[in-house]
Amino acid sequence: REMKSDTRSEAEQKEPLADKNQSDDGAFQERDQGQPPLMENSSLADQRRTLEEILSDLAEKSSEARFRRLVNELTEVIYAKVSSPLSTGLLAALSFLALGIEEKDYGESERTLCRKNFETLMTSERIDQLIDFLCGSGRDDSSLNKVHFLLRKSGEQGARQLGERLAEEKEAKRRKILAQALIAFGRSALATLDRLLRDERWYVVRNAATILGEIRDPETAGRLAALLGHKDERVRREAIRALTRLGTTEAMDVLLVAVEEGDPDLQRQALLFLGAMKQTKAIPYLLRFLERSDPFVRCLELKRGAVR
Repeated sequence: REMKSDTRSEAEQKEPLADKNQSDDGAFQERDQGQPPLMENSSLADQRRTLEEILSDLAEKSSEARFRRLVNELTEVIYAKVSSPLSTGLLAALSFLALGIEEKDYGESERTLCRKNFETLMTSERIDQLIDFLCGSGRDDSSLNKVHFLLRKSGEQGARQLGERLAEEKEAKRRKILAQALIAFGRSALATLDRLLRDERWYVVRNAATILGEIRDPETAGRLAALLGHKDERVRREAIRALTRLGTTEAMDVLLVAVEEGDPDLQRQALLFLGAMKQTKAIPYLLRFLERSDPFVRCLELKRGAVR
């Protein structure tokens, strides 16, 4: 019989056939629990290429079909390394998928493939591994930047696991690292921070207030205002600091209420921070307090502090 010629490019012909463990849209699917991973099949394991080799091929322009095969091959190799320590190659491969989610040069189907495969790989175990790496020592800046990026791309699940780790972490240095990672999430961390604000431990609530202040989302003023009634003085003070960082009109309204109605310590803190803002929009709030009637001169010291 007449043999059909192989119309694939030379680069495509050199590639091993992609694994058939794919969904209808071509994305990689996690294997069933009863099905052994490819790494346990010696013949297939011998055929598996390195992450670096696959990434090198992906750096070249290719057809959509070839791109799909390479991305799924990359994903299969990453999946097989689920118990392996994070390496430079593994971080680069995960970053490739995460970047591909919003790559403008890709078509919609290619971006969707990267997103689905990335989501499949970012299990809770993998996120814990990234957090462990973040809290470790002797990490180079390039790898740390990739880990921060991957955690942010993991979305609410990554923020939740960071928050859980922060609540239980005993070492101050690691708490700072975890807090900074959550700050980088921005609004994506708000759901996690809401859970931490309801925690019974005062220091967990205080840390969440600190992070809210650093995120500086104007919509969080109400959350911070509620903390001014917290039973622990340290939480109330941190809420004042965080409101100052927001610097919004709503935040300043809350601070003025604290000046007028709060306990003496809260009044003093609110006044000092209002004055420290050094913004023209804070002046009317300070003047209102200075002009307030005080026939028994009970607020003299507070007024002096407001104009220093």
